[in-house]
Amino acid sequence: MSKRPISVRMADVEERLEQLKNQKRQLEKEQSNEERKARTRRLCSRAGLLESMLPETITLTDEQFKSFLEKTVANNFGRDKLKEVLTQPTAEPKGETTPPSGEKPTPKASETAGHTNAPPTPKAANTPPNGGTGGRADGGGNERRED
Repeated sequence: MSKRPISVRMADVEERLEQLKNQKRQLEKEQSNEERKARTRRLCSRAGLLESMLPETITLTDEQFKSFLEKTVANNFGRDKLKEVLTQPTAEPKGETTPPSGEKPTPKASETAGHTNAPPTPKAANTPPNGGTGGRADGGGNERRED
């Protein structure tokens, strides 16, 4: 059995090291993407919750919305309330159990009775989302052209 020269073994180790560095970069990139997606989901969820509780905020400009938050939340009163929420225990309500992993809990009649979500308004068939008439500007459709 012949031993490979040290220079060849060093080259192999350096190649493996470069592969591991690339794998580390890939994993860091994946982690960064997951964190960004989680942040986006959180921001959308919380903004949606705020808009559902205070639908009047939907029409505010960014400047008005910032002023609203500064006057109602970003002050000593809001910080005190946040501290209260953070110090409260987060126990589940009595009588409820956590479903097995991966399953969604079935809503109770009392949980769904107060919801008044209206079904979405149906769109006319073949209507583009930007409100145009569809088709070409000259009124033509999908007919076959014969030259």
